[in-house]
Amino acid sequence: MYAIENLSILPAHFVTVFLISIVCLSMKMSRPKFSDKFYGYKTRLSLKNETNWNEANRYCANLSFIVGIIFVTMDTLCYFFLKGPVSLIIPLFIFGILVIGLMVLVEIHLARFDKKLLNKIK
Repeated sequence: MYAIENLSILPAHFVTVFLISIVCLSMKMSRPKFSDKFYGYKTRLSLKNETNWNEANRYCANLSFIVGIIFVTMDTLCYFFLKGPVSLIIPLFIFGILVIGLMVLVEIHLARFDKKLLNKIK
C-alpha cells in the first residue's frame, strides 16, 4: 500500500539493515581477543580478566544476533506499513533502545558470572 510511496527511502532501509546485519554476524562469527584495542564489549567488569572478557563477548554476540533479527523484522514492517521518513526513524529509535537493553542484560549476566567465578575460586 505505502511501499510505492516509500521507494525513495528504500536505499536507506537497505543500507541500514545491511550494516546492522554485518555487525551482528561479525560479532557472532569472530569474537575479539582480550588485547584487541578496536572492538569488543568493553566495560570495567568485562576488562577485569580474560575469562570475563570472553564470557561478555560471547553473551553479547548471541544477544546482538537476536537484536539484529528483531531490528530487521521491525525495519521491514515499518517500511511496508508506515509512510515517509518515519518508517526509517522509528526502527532506528527502537534499535537504540534494544542496544541499551542489550548492554544492561550483558552487565547483569556478567555480574552474576563474575560472582560465580569468585565463589568457585574460594
